[in-house]
Order: sequence, then structure tokens, then C-alpha cells
Amino acid sequence: MEAGVTSHLPVRLNSRLRTAGVLLVVGLIIEILSLFWIHPLAFMGFLVIGCTFLGLGIVLFLWTLVSIRRPEVLP
Repeated sequence: MEAGVTSHLPVRLNSRLRTAGVLLVVGLIIEILSLFWIHPLAFMGFLVIGCTFLGLGIVLFLWTLVSIRRPEVLP
């Protein structure tokens, strides 16, 4: 019975970590593309959109590490 409960933990962990990774990659791509765009709004895109995706990815990654519940070990 406990094996079913603990088997969902790695799937949920992998899903959250994958989402955090995707947010980080999207943020980096937006920031790289904004470096090639020569316009005053490029900095705003870099700062507002790119940094928001990076920040969300970092926060989700750290929240995932902190909020994981480890299965209790019975003596």
C-alpha cells in the first residue's frame, strides 16, 4: 500500500523540476533574443519578460526542493 503512495513522489518531483527547467530555458531564450534586437523596448523585454520567466523557474525549483515530503521509515 505504501509503495503506491511513494511511487507518485518521483513522478510529481520530475514534473515540477521539468516545468522549472522549461521556465528557465524560455527565460534565457527571451533574454538572448532581446540582446540581438536593437530597440529601446528590447531592454524592457529583457527585464520584464525574460527575468520574470527566470524568476518563476528559480522559485519553482527551490519550492519543489523545500516542499518534498519524504516517506516515513518504519522501524
